[in-house]
Amino acid sequence: MAMTNSAGPGVLSLTGQVCLDADTENAAFQSGPMTQPKSCGEPKFAPDPSGGLMFDSVCKTDGRRVEVHAALSGDFNNAYAMDITSRVSPSVQGMPSEFRTHTEARWLGPCKPGQTPGHIAFKLSGFGRD
Repeated sequence: MAMTNSAGPGVLSLTGQVCLDADTENAAFQSGPMTQPKSCGEPKFAPDPSGGLMFDSVCKTDGRRVEVHAALSGDFNNAYAMDITSRVSPSVQGMPSEFRTHTEARWLGPCKPGQTPGHIAFKLSGFGRD
C-alpha cells in the first residue's frame, strides 16, 4: 500500500504492507474516524466517466461541514487506486481547508511467515524528512 497526503505546503507519504485476514479487515471498518459521531447525508455513488467509481459525501461534525469526493479504480480484488479530496469549512485553526489523498494498494500474496493478521509495517516520509 502506498498513500500520499497533501495538505497545504507539505506532502506526507506512507508506504508499506498490511497483513489482513477477514477478521482484521472487518475490524478496520468498526473503528476509526468513520465511526465517530457526526451527521452525514446519504452518500452518493456513481460510475466514473474514466472507469471505476465516484463517491461523494457531506457530513457535519464539531460545527464543521466536511465534503468528501473520491474516485476509485481497479479490479478491487487484486489492486485499486483511490483519490480523495476532503474540504472542511470552516477549517480547523492552523490547518488547510482542503486535503488530498492518493492511495494505491495491491495484493502481494499471503502474509509472510511470522506475520500475524493485523501486522502493519510502514515507512513514513515527507515534510523534508525520510
